[in-house]
Amino acid sequence: GVPKLPRVNPGTMLSIPSLTQLLHEEKQAQYAAMTKEQLWTVEDKYDVPIGDCFPGCVFRLQAPIRGLVVLSWSVGRGRAEFERTSLREASWLLPAISKQPGAFYLPRSGGFFGKDDADYFDVLGDFPLLHFKGGVDFDFAKKICDEFVLSAKTQN
Repeated sequence: GVPKLPRVNPGTMLSIPSLTQLLHEEKQAQYAAMTKEQLWTVEDKYDVPIGDCFPGCVFRLQAPIRGLVVLSWSVGRGRAEFERTSLREASWLLPAISKQPGAFYLPRSGGFFGKDDADYFDVLGDFPLLHFKGGVDFDFAKKICDEFVLSAKTQN
C-alpha cells in the first residue's frame, strides 16, 4: 500500500494517553464532554505521527503480509462476530480495502494500482481475511487477531 500515517478518531485519542497531545485543550474538553454514543458519530480524523506519540517504541516499516482484517461492524448491531475467509471468497469486501492512493501517487502501468480490481485479487486474493461484523467489540477482535498472529508465527 501507500505509506500514510494512521488515522484515528477522537474517541480513540481520548482513550490512549499518548494520543491526547494531538488535540488542542479546547477540543479535548469538547470531546471529553460527549457521551460514548455521541463520540461514535463524530467524523473528525487525526493523523498519528507514531514516532512522536510513542517515542522509543520499535516498529517495522516493512513486513510480510500474513492476512487481512476487515471491520464492517457498527454500534448497536448486537454481538460481534467474525468469519475467516479470503478476499477471493468474499469479493464483496474489496471496497473495504481498495483505496485510491491519492494525487501524489499516480498508478504504475501494469502495477498494483492498475485499472481494475483484478490486481487486488492477484496480490491479496488468497490471504486469510478476518471479517468482523455485528456489533463493535474491540476486546473480542483483539483476542481473535492475537490468536491469528500467533498461529501465523508458528507456521513459519
